[in-house]
Amino acid sequence: GYRGTGSDITRQKESELRLESALANLRESEAKFRSLVGNIPGAVYRTRIDDWSHVYLSEMTEQITGYTTAEIMSGKVPASIDRVHPDDRELVVQTTLEAIEHRTPYSLEFRIIHRDGSIRWVLEKCMIGQVEGSGEYFFDGVIIDITDRKRAEAELIEHFFSFGLGRRLRARINQDAKLAHDNLALLGE
Repeated sequence: GYRGTGSDITRQKESELRLESALANLRESEAKFRSLVGNIPGAVYRTRIDDWSHVYLSEMTEQITGYTTAEIMSGKVPASIDRVHPDDRELVVQTTLEAIEHRTPYSLEFRIIHRDGSIRWVLEKCMIGQVEGSGEYFFDGVIIDITDRKRAEAELIEHFFSFGLGRRLRARINQDAKLAHDNLALLGE
């Protein structure tokens, strides 16, 4: 005959089923998150405050900066602050430090230098987050490319000055010159 031992593996099988179910729920949750983030017209990120390392960067980062998420997360490219336009760095640093100190969100428009050397305008909206039960704080935010909006604003201002204000300014100067001429004529000069 046969000789053997038997074991009740019911608990092991129940644990495996619970694990499989938890993994399926995790995959579904991750797919929903990626779908949501993929539809945001900007780069979504999470960055540790203590060492400024990126925990998460969405794929839109490459379109805005020219650098892949892998390049940025590996540290193979200039640090984020070094990609900020030199004229805007002080404002970005000051705003960021104030947000950290006061644990307050911020919204800021500034210029960045794209990988190809072009200047891009971005809107950054950020808040300080904390993982529950830990002392670790993060920047959770989104960066949206607003370059087209800034160009349109600049064109509108240029148009306003060259057509609207320019005509009124010339008319006012002519009016003031005529008034000065008439006043001089009255004084006999």
